[in-house]
Amino acid sequence: MNPAPPAHRTSIISGDKRAWASALSALFVELDVVIAETGSDSRLRAERFAFGDFELVRTSVDPGAFSVIRSEKLASRSTSNSFFIACVLRGCITLTQAARSITLKASDLAVLDSTQPYRIDVDGRLDVLWVRVPRHRIEGRIARSAQVLAQRIDGSRGAGHLTSTLVSAALREADQLSA
Repeated sequence: MNPAPPAHRTSIISGDKRAWASALSALFVELDVVIAETGSDSRLRAERFAFGDFELVRTSVDPGAFSVIRSEKLASRSTSNSFFIACVLRGCITLTQAARSITLKASDLAVLDSTQPYRIDVDGRLDVLWVRVPRHRIEGRIARSAQVLAQRIDGSRGAGHLTSTLVSAALREADQLSA
């Protein structure tokens, strides 16, 4: 007997900042959104694949100019206890967490902690794969996990390239994988 395929859902996000904040919060964690005037017609397509306590969430924006904010207030009230690994498939994105701000381009990766405040800035076309990993799956495997937050992992060479390739392949094969 073949294992059941992952739960897969697709949604389209548009509208004002409240609609974006509500939809993105349902996908990820509690978030605020600031939409730039030029980004008012933006749409975001989200595909979500669940594998037990892991999740792949692909977000594609075409075009987009907005910021997603996980404030101290939202983080402190939340029960979320996950890491998000971002793998940029197309475009670029700026992530800020733990007093670090980095810009990622295609194939780059970075880690964000849902228990801490962060900011994500988008300006243009963007396609990102987010891997939600429960804290207990990472801590113990990565010494000093706080030191890897918002650090650019170069996806064009070395271990970063291998990781980016593996994460991208997981998305392509998501319908064939099981928990």
